[in-house]
Amino acid sequence: MRRFAVILVLAAAWSLSACTPGVISSDERGVAVENLSRIGHLNPTLARHYSSEALIVADDHCRQFGRYARLKREEAARISFECVD
Repeated sequence: MRRFAVILVLAAAWSLSACTPGVISSDERGVAVENLSRIGHLNPTLARHYSSEALIVADDHCRQFGRYARLKREEAARISFECVD
């Protein structure tokens, strides 16, 4: 029974790790993405993973304008980044 529980937890963690935060709004000055790190609040490793995924999404967006993403604000539902030179 214990082995089944471990497998179930690992499967759930693996399926959540495939989630990439979606863009809520964006323009040339910044981008807001979903704050999926709140989902992983029980698991610090997942929370860090979601936060780094949010930065990757934001950097990809800002790179289109020759800039990079800098954290502006983190709220319950969204993480806001500004695109800076």
